[in-house]
Amino acid sequence: LPDLVVYVRSSVDTLVKRTNGRADPPREMRSKDGASTESYVRNAISVFDRLAEVERLRSRMLVANNPDDPQTCGALAREVAAAILAHKSAPGAVGLVRHLAPELS
Repeated sequence: LPDLVVYVRSSVDTLVKRTNGRADPPREMRSKDGASTESYVRNAISVFDRLAEVERLRSRMLVANNPDDPQTCGALAREVAAAILAHKSAPGAVGLVRHLAPELS
């Protein structure tokens, strides 16, 4: 298992916009229409959310909810970096689960 998992969550709308806006979309997304892209993103979120519930991973997980606001992304990035550095200085720490930023709606 990894020492640390950083799970950055975003809203479905944000992930669809970013996926559609990529200059080099993932191979599996190249031929999908808008509805298919949204379905793919929702399924991916579901998989990652289920992984986040697995106890063996939960104790090694930092969950960062992307605020989708450029003004606050820098602050979130600094919080994530600080949490990673704190974890590196105490690698045996148990129960790392932390949620940064408010829950997504």
